[in-house]
Formats: sequence, structure tokens, C-alpha cells
Amino acid sequence: MGIKCPECQKENPEGSRLCSHCAAPLPSSEETPSSFTKTLVTSREELTSGTTFARRYQIIKELGKGGMGRVYKALDREINEEVAVKLLKPEIAADKSTIERFRNELKIARKVTHKNVCRMHDIGKEEETYFITMEYVEGEELKGLIKRKGKIPEKEAIKIAQQICEGLAEAHDLGVIHRDLKPQNIMIDKRDRTKIMDFGIARSVEAPGVTMTGTIIGTPDYISPEQADGQEADQRSDIYSLGVMLYEMVTGSVPFKGDTALSVAVKHKTEIPSDPRMITPEVSEDLSWMIMKCMEKDREQRYQSADEVLSDLDRVEKGIPLDRVPVKGIQLFFRSLFQRLRERKIIQTLAAFIGGGFLVLEFVHWILIDHYHFPETTLDITFITLLCALICTLAWQWFRGIRRPRRFKPEFILIPLFILVTVFFDARLFRQMGKPGTEAVSETRWKNSIAVLPFVNMSADEEQEYFCDGLTEEMINRLSNIRELKVPARTSVFSFKGEKIDIHDVGQKLKVDKVLEGSVRKAGNQLRITAQLINVADGYHIWSEKWDCEMDDVFSVQDEISLAVVNKLKLQLLGDEKDKVEKQHTKDLDAYNLYLKGAYFMNRLSEESIKKGMDFFQQAIDRDPTYALAYAELARAYTNLGIWRFMFPKDAFPKAKALAKKALEIDETLGEAHASLAFTNMVYDWDWPAAGREFKRSIELNPGYASALQRYSLYLTAMRRYDESLKKARLAQELDPLSLLINTNIAIILHAQGYYDQAIEQCRKVLEMDPNFSQGLLWLGKAQAMKGDYEEAIATFQKTVELGLPWGTGCLGFTYGLSGQRDKAEELLQQLLELSKKQYILPAFIVWIYAGLGDADKTFEWIEKCYEEQDSWLYFFDHVPELDLIRPDPRFKAMLKRLNLE
Repeated sequence: MGIKCPECQKENPEGSRLCSHCAAPLPSSEETPSSFTKTLVTSREELTSGTTFARRYQIIKELGKGGMGRVYKALDREINEEVAVKLLKPEIAADKSTIERFRNELKIARKVTHKNVCRMHDIGKEEETYFITMEYVEGEELKGLIKRKGKIPEKEAIKIAQQICEGLAEAHDLGVIHRDLKPQNIMIDKRDRTKIMDFGIARSVEAPGVTMTGTIIGTPDYISPEQADGQEADQRSDIYSLGVMLYEMVTGSVPFKGDTALSVAVKHKTEIPSDPRMITPEVSEDLSWMIMKCMEKDREQRYQSADEVLSDLDRVEKGIPLDRVPVKGIQLFFRSLFQRLRERKIIQTLAAFIGGGFLVLEFVHWILIDHYHFPETTLDITFITLLCALICTLAWQWFRGIRRPRRFKPEFILIPLFILVTVFFDARLFRQMGKPGTEAVSETRWKNSIAVLPFVNMSADEEQEYFCDGLTEEMINRLSNIRELKVPARTSVFSFKGEKIDIHDVGQKLKVDKVLEGSVRKAGNQLRITAQLINVADGYHIWSEKWDCEMDDVFSVQDEISLAVVNKLKLQLLGDEKDKVEKQHTKDLDAYNLYLKGAYFMNRLSEESIKKGMDFFQQAIDRDPTYALAYAELARAYTNLGIWRFMFPKDAFPKAKALAKKALEIDETLGEAHASLAFTNMVYDWDWPAAGREFKRSIELNPGYASALQRYSLYLTAMRRYDESLKKARLAQELDPLSLLINTNIAIILHAQGYYDQAIEQCRKVLEMDPNFSQGLLWLGKAQAMKGDYEEAIATFQKTVELGLPWGTGCLGFTYGLSGQRDKAEELLQQLLELSKKQYILPAFIVWIYAGLGDADKTFEWIEKCYEEQDSWLYFFDHVPELDLIRPDPRFKAMLKRLNLE
């Protein structure tokens, strides 16, 4: 028994796939459902005007019929909008796999929302009748326009083809091909807009297997050679059909004719069409060449995308000659390779993958470097490699986008967004660019800046000075919790204490635009506090206020001053900032006074004053055992004694750690306590991950805490993360620009990287502020020695010896040894060794001299003593250039491992 063609009803031999008369696909016995006859009987093929179909669509008129079924204009009463309803033929609807294919294809076709593509809505079923709904387009089919005009003028044909290309490019980008592109599926509406119809039989190139390979789908007059051969169609098949339509528009006839549809399909496979100019001489040579290129038998020789066709159409329209050199050889190979990538959406996927990789890299950076100390250089290389790949991908997307206006694509914003997010969170790409040591861009941008100048003591009793200083520091601490407000630290503002203040000078030196100044008069338990906010630019008083109160009301006055500043500067307090600004660490006035006295002496930085301040802190704690800030400041005092060797590290740092933890038990949000705990973890326990976490937490809680930023920069230097270290040091410098220690810290980072000239320049800036500052002299001499300026280094260190600085002898001996003056170096060494028998001498002083002499064994012997005593100097061990001579020694690596730096 033969197989009847569903299109022309002709009988075909058993086993045939295609109708021998019309080339329509034939159903196999397996594909034909048992209910085929029943479905033909019960399904509807025709609707009459005025009837309501599927309880929703009021039929207005029939628009036409085709291979799939009849099309009607209808009113969708649900949304009161005209739509097109296509009833599928019974033989099509009878095949469940076909209906499933339509459903799958419509899911993808609906994504095509371009203005030159007719929108597909849905597939539905009414009783046994399947139907497809779509956008209704009122106008004329391109086929009808060609018949009416005979030939379409070249300019008009180009306009139509350009719009078809626009729609095709959109669909192809989404992985959808039409596969039956013909003039009957192109509508020209009343506003001369071209729309591609019937994307309902298109399918995604990402979902193979929906239609069996080997089956011809397409109209023979416009079918591509590969479709005629039963091969898989792709976007180049649509380009072939577009070429045929252009051919018909400008010549008035299709390129191939035959007695049967099959004979026409064969001609598309085997015969070369006549040049359009032979039929219509007025067609331009470039357009004729374009049409022939679209209709190349080998799809590799055609245009590879609708974008390419559109680009050449634009050139022909503007009269710009085309480059008509045929693509061959290696060019063809790469173009073919690129096309295969694009067909599978690999380029877009790769762009998203690389962009996402940036965000993942940030997480990896946080884990490996901050917690496990993975070498940063490795990740920098990865970062730069990814960035280069991403820039190339972005350039490709941009190049595609400028060739024609097109619908917004997510990748156009996602890729730049990935770059912006990555650069925002990690500016390592710009590491060490430009001259090292030059001003770095701050990672924090403040909306306002204010300097809280020392409140003037107007009392007869000079001992009340501590209360004025304490009030000043309290205001600084409160306001520094506001992220939008830059508040210079105590060290810088107190440099103006006791001087005749010029507001403009203050603004220039501290780089602020507002100044808060005030005074305090205390008589017994009575207080008179005045405060005024001044604009630096013009000296204008923005706000001023006076309070007469008792000591018990001092906390509320502090709140009023803080909130008044916030209000006048029009700052918006975020999150818990208001609570921090108004926070009272104790309600006990006596404990508060004792704390202020402790802070007053603590900030004088001598051994005697620090210990005196510690006594007051302890008294404050005795008065109020819940006074967390007093515990935190007592912890900071012990870290200072330990780092400056006023107390043995084994005595100082464990106490500092216990006090910091006690403070955090009372108040976990105390940034000062986290900073002290972090510093102890770093210089005494050598617990680098814990130190990193605590420093970050401290800065998160109090972003204006310059001391935490300065010490965190030392931690980053120990981790050899110099670019980040310098950023933190610069930020600390912005917050405390006149701090000698913070300014010297920048020189330390530059010295560690071997930028000796810049380190020397920075040290000289420090010594301009204080010629006898010990740390400035120390690092100036070190940089001079490592640079080879031995005479200058010796002169610097001799000055430190004259000033009685304890480390001066060791550094001078190191320089003598390094410069070849061994006798003088050994003489100083013997002096220190003899002195160590009578009093305690830091082992580090001896280390320097042996290192300068090049005696590796003795150097390691004294480094071991530093380790035994847990000398805080060892946190510098891995990055000091002075030890480069012994760095290759295996004992150096072993010591790094013991210090948890390996």
C-alpha cells in the first residue's frame, strides 16, 4: 500500500520520505497515529465570520490559507485587541510530536520581540482543533507587492531587505531560525514597515532533534541547497532565502522554475542562477554581487550573518563600493570557526563566564590572600589575563553593536558592569603604576570634612585641661563613625593646641572645609560649654551654641553638639551610625573623668605618661567594670609598651589580648578593641588570619579610626601586599595628615619594596615636621644605607646615637659592616655584647650588625633569640631588604614557617 501525500493527495511508494510530485514530507507508518481518521473527521478546518472560536476569539474574516492551515483575523475579547488565528490542518494536528515541536518552538519564538518580527503568542486547542495565535499585521504581503509592481525599485528593495535583516539578526542572536523565509511570510504594513511572519515553525539551533534531519522544510522556490538536501538548516539558510527574495524583488521572478516542486529544489542544489543584471540591467553591480553571494551553494561562501548582509546593504544604499574580494583559504577557515562558535552562543556564554569569573576572583582573593596568604602576584596575573579576555569580548560586542541600531542586549550592560564592580572592589590592576610614593587616590570619598579643634580651657584651674582634651577627643571619636564625614584624628588637630589659630591654615594643612571649635569653663560642678561650626572658605560661622549645665549633663551636651554638626552639614546617618554618634560607654561620671585623665596622659607617648594613664584607666574600670572603652584603651597602652620595649613582649601582649577580649565581651562593636586584638595577633602570636579579620572588623566598625588603618597597613606590608598597604597608609594619612608615625609608615612600605629614593623623600617630609623624630631618622638611615649612600646613612645614625636612641648603635654598626668598615662595625658589636651582660639589649640590635657583616650563622643565632623572646620586630622579618643576603639560606625559610609566614 502506498503513502498518500497530505498536500497534493498523490500516491507515493511505500517507504518514501518526500512526495515525488510536490516534495512535501510524507508521514511514516510509525508517525501516523491510530486515531488519524478520527482526528480528520472531528477537527475543524474552516471558520465563518462573526462566530466565536475557543470562547474567546470573534472571527472577523479569513486572511488566507497555506501549507499549515487557514489564517483568520479575529478580535481577542479578553484583551479587546485584534489578533491573527491560524488553524492547523488536521493531518498536522494529528501528530503529537508535531504539536510538541510547535510548543517548544513557540517558547523560543516568543522571545523574538523585534519591531520587524510579527510576535507569536501561543498554541491552543479547541476540542480536536489546534490553533496558533499571533500579532495581527494589517498590510500587504511582499509577494503581492511584487506581483502588483512587477519589479521593485532597487532603493525600495534595499529598504525592505534592511528591515528583514534587522529582524533576522535579532532572531538569530536568540538562536532561532525561520527555515521558511519567502515573500508570502513578509508583510509590509500601512506605514511601510516590514515584518517577518510565521516564526512559529522556526526552531532553536540549541535544541536538535525536534525535527528529523533528512526532512525538507521550506518552500521550494526559496529553499536553500542544504535544506533541499535534507541537511540541518542554520541562519545561513535564512540568508540564502533572503537572497532569493531580493532576486525576485529586483527582477520580478524567482531564480529557478520547474514543472514540480522537487525539480525546483534540485535546481537550488545544482544550478547557478543567472546574474540579476542580465534580467534587470539597472540593478547596481554591488547589489547584484550581494544577491549572488547570499545564494552561494556552499554556505561557507555566503554571508555568515544577517549583520554582515545589513552592513553591505547600508554601503550599497550610501553608494560606498563593496570589497568584493572572495574569501578563501585561512580567512575562510577562521570565519567558519567563528560562525560555529556563534551558532552555539559560545561567545555570549564566554562573555558571561569571564565576567562572572571576575566576581569569583574577588572571593578567591579574599579567601586565599586575606585568610591563607596565597601569593598575591599569582592572582594578579590571573586578574590581568581575565581582564584582557574580557576587554576583547567587550570590543567584539561593541563592534557588532555599532554596525546597526539594535534592541538592547543584556551583555552590553553586564560586561561593563562586571568590569566596574571588579575595579571598584580591587584596584590591583593599577598597582605600582606611576612613580611609587606619589599621592594615591583615596578609596573613600567623603561628602564633608571637619576638624574638631582642641576645646580651650577657660577655667582658672589648669588641671581641668584633661577635661577639655577629653571632650575634644570624644567629639572626634563620635563624628569619625560617620562614613560620609572626614574627621582628622587627634594627633593632627592637637598640633594646633596652644597656638593662635588661623582657620584658613587649619583647612589647608588638614584638608578640611569645616572647623568645629569651642571652649569649656568649669567651676565646681558647673560647666559652660560653647561650640561653633565655621566654614573654612570664608570664615563664616555656620552655627554656634552655648550650654550652662552641671557635670551630670555633660553626656547630653555631647549628643547635642554631635547631632547639631550632623544636621548643619546635612549628613544622612546610615544604619547604626546614629547610635554610634550618641553612644555613651559609661553612665558613671567619676569613671568617665578617670578615663579622660587616662587618655590625657596616654597620648603623651612617654613610658612614664603611658603608665600613669594606665593607672587612671584601671581606676575607671574599678569604678565601672562594664566600661568597655576603658578596657580597650588599657589594652592599647599595653601594646604600646610592648612594641616600644618599655615592657617585655611576654609580659605586655598577653595582658593586652586579655583586656581587648574583655572589652569585646562587653561591647563587640568597639573598633578600638578589635584593633588592639588584631595588633597582638600580628606582632606577638603571628596569627596572620586572625589579625587580618580583626583589623577589617575594626575598620568596618570605625572607618575613621586612623590608628587601625595605619597598623593594618603594616599587616599588609608583612603579607607583601604592598599596593593595598600603601592605599591603607594613604587613607590613614588623609585622616591624620600631621601624624609623624603615619607619615613614616609610608616610608616603611616604600622601603620594603626597594623604592629607596621615594622612602628617603618621605622621611625628609617627616623630619621637616620634627627633625628629631626617632622613626623618621631610623627609616631615613636605613633607606640611605640600602641605596648605597653610606656616608649619609652613617651621619643619620650618628645623630640617633647622640640623641640617645637605643637602636642607633645597632643600625650604625649595620651600616659600617655593609660599607666595608668592618673594624668599626665589630667595635660597636662588642660594645653592645658587653652592655648586654649588664642590662637588657634588644636582640634585634645585634642581628643588624651581624647582617651588615655578612655573618649568616651569628645572624640566625640572634634571630633565634628574637624568636625565643617573641620580639615584635619579627613581624617585619619576611620583607626587610637588610636580610636579603641571608634570604637564600634554608634557615630563613625554616624561620618563615615558624612565624607562619610560609
